[in-house]
Amino acid sequence: VNMKGLDGIQGPVYVGTGCVFNRQALYGYGPPSMPSLRKRKDSSSCFSCCCPSKKKPAQDPAEVYRDAKREDLNAAI
Repeated sequence: VNMKGLDGIQGPVYVGTGCVFNRQALYGYGPPSMPSLRKRKDSSSCFSCCCPSKKKPAQDPAEVYRDAKREDLNAAI
């Protein structure tokens, strides 16, 4: 394997077959962790039936994970 084209830490890698692969260096950083989601409280009490709480709608877990991943990558820069 002929490793040419290392332009800096995150430069492309030329493998020798005419292909150039982009790569992303993540030195010293682990994979982003999934933030814990709040569990819903039991709504069996009478108070919750009469006076519902005004809460924001729950976010999609994929959206929460994507936001956490963006924050981790921005911290790396």
